[in-house]
Amino acid sequence: MKTTTNITTNLIACLILLGFALATPLKAEASWKPATKVDLEEVTKKTAEKAKTDKLFVQQPTILALRTALYLSSGSFDTSNRGRQQSITADFGPGEDIFEKATVTVEFMGYADDSTFGERFTFSMSADDAGNWQVVDAKREGYGRGDHK
Repeated sequence: MKTTTNITTNLIACLILLGFALATPLKAEASWKPATKVDLEEVTKKTAEKAKTDKLFVQQPTILALRTALYLSSGSFDTSNRGRQQSITADFGPGEDIFEKATVTVEFMGYADDSTFGERFTFSMSADDAGNWQVVDAKREGYGRGDHK
């Protein structure tokens, strides 16, 4: 009798745990919401100022995107980090030619904030003849509930 009770209890516990394991987690994409519009004129001005003192700043699109996202989220290009998790992806498109255009996405997740859990920045970029990159379009989205920056 005791063995039957233990087996039944263990079976119920396994079914409960299996139910939790099979539950479909929320998709992150469904929770991204547009945030305030990025002032592209301000971004262009501030990145040009920063490039005067830091030449490497505009030579790699991923560096420019990360530091610009830090500026937009914290007010400083030199902030060491935002959020507990950071993700940067770059898409240079097809072809074998020298890359002149890129789309770079920067995500900061794990904010210690009760109204937003993270932010995503998508930058369209282009390179000039000297190989210096510039932001030509920027989109900002927030992840979480409530209003976002």
